[in-house]
Amino acid sequence: MKNAHKEELEKTQRSQISGLNSDIDELRLQYEEELQSIQRELEVLSEQYSQKCLENAHLAQALEAERQALRQCQRENQELNAHNQELNNRLTVEITRMRSCFSGETAHSSLSQGKDVYELEVLLRIKESEIQYLKQEIHSLKDELQSALRDKKYATDKYKDIYTELSIVKAKADCDISKLKEKLLIATEALGERTVDGTVTSGYDIMKSKSNPDFMKKEQSASSRHSRGLRSKVSPKRSTWDL
Repeated sequence: MKNAHKEELEKTQRSQISGLNSDIDELRLQYEEELQSIQRELEVLSEQYSQKCLENAHLAQALEAERQALRQCQRENQELNAHNQELNNRLTVEITRMRSCFSGETAHSSLSQGKDVYELEVLLRIKESEIQYLKQEIHSLKDELQSALRDKKYATDKYKDIYTELSIVKAKADCDISKLKEKLLIATEALGERTVDGTVTSGYDIMKSKSNPDFMKKEQSASSRHSRGLRSKVSPKRSTWDL
């Protein structure tokens, strides 16, 4: 009877240990799968974040190029305005001189007057053509300036959109990492609390090693304590039988 009772106790102990090992292995496998899934998601987010950073860098370069083109257009516009002002001043002086010459040469012959008037008209048409050309150049530069300003606004809006999207991706990644840490902490505490005799032990880190040397040591220690407890309970009965 003693041997049968002992074998029954050992059988019960082995069954409990086997069930506990099975539960722990299942729990560890579940959390490893969740960890791998979250790790893959973090890799995807990291790749997206890198891509957005690269797009942001390209956009910043394009924006800088647009700014340089805008500054160049502004300089050219200023130069053309100065040149136009200079031509207007020269034209004014020339018209004044022509009028002075025309009023001062009334005593000349009609042939000479007609020749001078013709030359003045030709010169005036030339000046008018130059002014018209400069006006066209100014109008063209104004159109280029407006286009550059629109491109600048588009680049700025695009930059803001990408920056906002990067912030959202980073916040999501931080949130996923926090959730992963919480799950790992809960899993560690659960593995540390579940032992054969139901006592509370320190938490176990499932990420230390795939071979789980600490886990095997704790399991063996728990089994030894349980065996000693069983032997202490069986001893009084054994003494009774001996009597």
